Amino acid sequence: MWYLDTPGNELAVGERLGSVVKDYKRVLLLGVSMGGFGALSHAHLADTVAVFGPQTDLTVSHLRPGLPPAELESATRRMKDAVNLALSRGTRIEYHVAMEEHLLYARRLPLPEGALIVHPIAGRIARLMERNGILSPLLVDLIGELQDERCVRPHAASMAFAAAGAPPAEG
Repeated sequence: MWYLDTPGNELAVGERLGSVVKDYKRVLLLGVSMGGFGALSHAHLADTVAVFGPQTDLTVSHLRPGLPPAELESATRRMKDAVNLALSRGTRIEYHVAMEEHLLYARRLPLPEGALIVHPIAGRIARLMERNGILSPLLVDLIGELQDERCVRPHAASMAFAAAGAPPAEG
């Protein structure tokens, strides 16, 4: 499950998710690996998105759905469009990555300064963060930030980045 519609497999994930989140004051989307791709693909529906080692270019990712190359390119383009739309609306994105191949994928997605957080570890980032007692406090902080009355959304840095025009992605 890559949280995407393809010809012959219309899941309507975006529409279904949109109908759920509309009833909430603030929305946080989380995802790891392909779930990170899903969270980024629907980033425009959230106030904050936190991803951990996500796949961001299905044409080169080591894990990817078994789709024809044109559909992989289309899915990647739609995800990037959703991220750009989210940034223009003021969504704050935290992109956590370890020092391994996911760091290369991260460079393919233009993000505002401070959005990319590189952890000095190698391996499955969310699992390692959890084992070392880092993941839960990070998630608690993200939830607390959104619940705080002083939390400002739209996020000004995201909007400024989008307004300036994202620099071309590497790769």
